[in-house]
Amino acid sequence: MTHIQLQNVTVKLSGGARETKALDDVTLTVRSGEVMGVIGPTGCGKSTLLRVLAGLTALTSGRVLFDGQDQAQVPARDRGIGMVFQDYALYSHWKVRENLTFYFKLRKREPEAPEHIREAAEILGVDLSYLLGKFPSTLSDGQRQQVAIARCLVREPRLFLMDEPFSSLDAMQRQHSRVQLKRLLTRFRVTTLYVTHDQEEAAALCDRVAFMDLGHIWQVDTYRNMLVWPKTLRVADFVAQPGTHFVDGAVMDGHFTCPQFSLPLMPAVLVRTHPGQAITARIPAAAVSLAGDDDAMVRSVVDRIEPLPMHRAQRVTCRVGAVELSLELGQQQAVQVGDRMPLAIDPDMVQIFDSRSGANLATAYL
Repeated sequence: MTHIQLQNVTVKLSGGARETKALDDVTLTVRSGEVMGVIGPTGCGKSTLLRVLAGLTALTSGRVLFDGQDQAQVPARDRGIGMVFQDYALYSHWKVRENLTFYFKLRKREPEAPEHIREAAEILGVDLSYLLGKFPSTLSDGQRQQVAIARCLVREPRLFLMDEPFSSLDAMQRQHSRVQLKRLLTRFRVTTLYVTHDQEEAAALCDRVAFMDLGHIWQVDTYRNMLVWPKTLRVADFVAQPGTHFVDGAVMDGHFTCPQFSLPLMPAVLVRTHPGQAITARIPAAAVSLAGDDDAMVRSVVDRIEPLPMHRAQRVTCRVGAVELSLELGQQQAVQVGDRMPLAIDPDMVQIFDSRSGANLATAYL
């Protein structure tokens, strides 16, 4: 198992007369045997990060260390990397057998290949023998994905790099493959960086998650902590669950105040604000509830209704002037677009961010 460190890594890419920072002063530690998820919007630098680790993209500045050893002079072929790409990158003119044994043939270790293939099949929990004589073009997406992971396993890598490995699969295949991969990573504890757009996948497979945007890492944490206590507004927006809304306001008389409503600020937030400060409230659906007329903090009009059959519920989005708020109601609750709905908001479930810096003003990240 390999301990990975990226220290102040910057990568600049040229596109004609313009130069952009694909990675901007990235510092990241991946513990030995850890599965580190990497999430973020398209173009944020996730794939470039993997290419840097693999030795396929040169650094502009900074260092990459494996177990304390600087990899600057170590070529890609000698880094012990196993990579699984979005398109699987199998050699289409070779049968599965040749795809799996090429690594050993290149190093004149061909007699070792059958035993490694057997071990890979056992770890994956699949029978690879009936695939060995087939070309990749004749396999299903799920089978190609299995072969791509098996090709990594037979190399006995010190580091797994996985870039959206399940993106070509349908929902059922993704679920099956996720279980397979979880079994593999539990049994075969190889340090892994796993790039994904699927936050549910990151939560299920990864020990910790790094959120990237604009080539920079903004937070590294467990997915649960990131969801509950995002460090910045940028992180909060990306991991926000459906039904979460962000409302701009200001500090006034110890409250978050906007034209539509007012909420008391928690003491831990209040001591870090000043009157008139621009702040942003993150209001999840769980913080909003149906209220009686006498208890209503907000008087709204139902704008749209989304059925949630898996939860036996419905998500109701209401409009209060220019502001939207959502809540979940039981599927039997009678509600129609245009209904007037009195709402209450639990201030303890609302997170407050400084609108200018984006910092979470709660105590967790002082």
